[in-house]
Amino acid sequence: MVGSASRTTLPAPNTRSPTAAANSASRAWFTVAEAMGGSAALEYRRGYPATVNHAREAEFAAAVGERVFGAGNVVRDAEPTMGGEDFSYMLLARPGAYVFLGQGGADLGCLLHNSAYDFNDQVIPLGAGYLAALVEESLAIRP
Repeated sequence: MVGSASRTTLPAPNTRSPTAAANSASRAWFTVAEAMGGSAALEYRRGYPATVNHAREAEFAAAVGERVFGAGNVVRDAEPTMGGEDFSYMLLARPGAYVFLGQGGADLGCLLHNSAYDFNDQVIPLGAGYLAALVEESLAIRP
């Protein structure tokens, strides 16, 4: 297409090297354009890195969650999401785990970042209890 442009999101599963993902993708775009007798131009804007948990900390958070909420209420193999998250920068600097605390809403069709979203206040004590349990159990395992 003459004069056409396209935009895409480039997920970088290796958050330690987002430049490598961009380089690999740009080689592919330029190769395809050239093979079809065209040309390509690329403008790459780096956004948030992927939020990737560290295995040990994710296991710890899940185990504490199972003790607090019950094993049937903890999802250990959640599907990755494309949302950007500030905490991704913390996970690049220090080991940790980013967790979701379910609070309902899906059955009403309005999840977070929706103008009809209504936070479920009944989840506050559950979240506070979970955070307290994380601290208590992490202090117990320190030398």
